[in-house]
Amino acid sequence: MQYFADDVFLVSYPRSGNTWMRYLLSNILEPCKAWHLRNINEVVPDIYEVDISLFARPRIIKSHEPFTCLYPKVIYMYRDGRDVAASYYNLSKTAFGYKKSFEVFLLAMLTGGKEAVFGSWQAHVSGWLDAAQSGSVFYIKYEDLCQNTVNVMEKLGCFMGNNFDRVMILSAIDKSTFDVQKEHVKKYSEHYVKGFHGGIKGGPGKWREVFTEEMNELFWHHAGVLMTRLGYKKYD
Repeated sequence: MQYFADDVFLVSYPRSGNTWMRYLLSNILEPCKAWHLRNINEVVPDIYEVDISLFARPRIIKSHEPFTCLYPKVIYMYRDGRDVAASYYNLSKTAFGYKKSFEVFLLAMLTGGKEAVFGSWQAHVSGWLDAAQSGSVFYIKYEDLCQNTVNVMEKLGCFMGNNFDRVMILSAIDKSTFDVQKEHVKKYSEHYVKGFHGGIKGGPGKWREVFTEEMNELFWHHAGVLMTRLGYKKYD
């Protein structure tokens, strides 16, 4: 696969806000079209779904790959790993028929077990964080994006060499809400099942509905150093 200097990669561990960002970018860059799960590849192609060599440059390309020096410019999204685990498990169970318990899934995600296609969560995030010295990575904390979407998107526009007008951003936010995404999953996703909304639960902190105290201890044992580095707390 050939990459070019003007390629921008949108990278994250699965269930870290990547889809929401694809919606936001599509609705900012191409505001006259109604974007949804079936056509969003036209603006932000997914390397696992389409042949990106067919797309005109400059390209914004979705990826979940661990750190690689092959990506010239990267938007990296990260999120509280406990929310990632809860959302990823929900997706795996309801849409893809995963049968094992959340405890088994969580341990695999923390240790890079076979259920974790892209390796352990903390290795993935740490690998991309350590790439900061290259100066070609723009980091987006999911919780910051939720709290101040306009500000984050304005800064992202500067990183990409674009001026994202505030009016354009506000319009894109309205077209990219979680309710909109849920409806699109129901309408367009081949994996949709009744009662399932694509693992989209909205704002941060949903891990509290799933984690026991023992699970939180397990998580912190494996990923506490990284969580502290990212500014997350064990109980708050």
